[in-house]
Amino acid sequence: MPTQKKVMTFGSFDVIHEGHRSLFRQAIEFGGRNSKLLVVVASDERYRKFKNKNPLYSQMERVKQVSKENGVYLAIAGDKLNTLVPILKHKPDVIVFGYDQPLGIPQLKKMLKKEGFLPSRIVRAKAHLPRVYKSSLIKRKMIGK
Repeated sequence: MPTQKKVMTFGSFDVIHEGHRSLFRQAIEFGGRNSKLLVVVASDERYRKFKNKNPLYSQMERVKQVSKENGVYLAIAGDKLNTLVPILKHKPDVIVFGYDQPLGIPQLKKMLKKEGFLPSRIVRAKAHLPRVYKSSLIKRKMIGK
C-alpha cells in the first residue's frame, strides 16, 4: 500500500466558498491519491493583524466549518503568534499556499530549514475565479455593502 502523504494548507476561511474548495482539491492533488489534507485555520488575532478587521466567525467556528468540507482530513486551529507551530507539530510532506497568501515560498523554506524541517514540496495553488470567489467580495454582498 502506498504511503499516505500529509498535505497542509492555511487560511482564514471566514466564509467558505468555491475558491476555498478549489484550494482543498488542488492541495489533495499535489499530495497524490492517498493524501491526508490538514487545514490550518488562522487565529482571530492573526486574522485581525493581517486583515485589519474582525472575522465574522471565531476561530473555533471556522475550524468546525472547515472540518465539514469534503476532502479535509483534519482542521487545525493555527497558533496565535507563530505560523510554524502547526507545521513543526504535524510535519507535512507537502505545503500548499493559496494564490493570495503573502508569505513567499523561499521565505518559508528558509524559516523551516532553520528549525531543522523541510517538507518535500512547497507549492502555490492557482486562483479559482478570484473576481467571483473572494471572501471580501462575498462578505460585502452578505452584509449589503
